[in-house]
Amino acid sequence: MAADDSKRTNCVKVCFTDREYIDLNRAAVKHERSKADMAYVLVRQGLYGILNKPDSAGTGTKGSDDAP
Repeated sequence: MAADDSKRTNCVKVCFTDREYIDLNRAAVKHERSKADMAYVLVRQGLYGILNKPDSAGTGTKGSDDAP
């Protein structure tokens, strides 16, 4: 059975230090994302490398940021 990457259905509980939690929140605000979505993006970047390479206008290409 192939993995279905179209939906995020599996949950993982993660514990952060106070500093990590504050930094995650700051990154989420900076990128206008929720903390959960920012954590998702960071995990994807860690697993698969940089996903969102900005184009010349400074915005990502369609589908490059994996946001729903």
